[in-house]
Amino acid sequence: MQFYNIIKNINCKSLCFGILIFTTNLESFAQKILSFQFYKLSQQNILPSYNIKKTIEDSKGFVWIGTQDGLYRYDSKSIKNIKEGVTDYDLSGNAIWDIKEDTINNILWVAAYNSLDGVDLKTGVVKHRIKTALTDSWVKTILLINNEVWIGAYNGFFIYSITEKKNKKSKYL
Repeated sequence: MQFYNIIKNINCKSLCFGILIFTTNLESFAQKILSFQFYKLSQQNILPSYNIKKTIEDSKGFVWIGTQDGLYRYDSKSIKNIKEGVTDYDLSGNAIWDIKEDTINNILWVAAYNSLDGVDLKTGVVKHRIKTALTDSWVKTILLINNEVWIGAYNGFFIYSITEKKNKKSKYL
């Protein structure tokens, strides 16, 4: 009964003013929490290709960008390029379609045409190169499950065992 008497004595103007002050304070608080800074990466200032297929942020805060012209690592100050090359430490191809981070093995898996490469996240060097089961196949997507890389390609579905370092026959083919 006391609560009802208190409410009855509050006039409408006071109630509206109180609600206005309360919601204004909440909005200004929320704006402080949700402030972001955006940086535009373009061919003019840092990024060599507009044809971006995949971007991810790894567990260390680096942004990895897969393009038709190779793989790039951005750290908010500079960009490092990892491209196709002739040595075993380079990517097998430049047309990147998918990227996944393997936090258990500290590897960045990179899907490109006809290949899947495992890039060491500490050194940026290609540690794994999987081509045998992917002949004449365009790798479109990859998925990491229980120390295996599941590879979806135009001509089939493959599984690569990271621990055994070999292709496994898929029971789903």
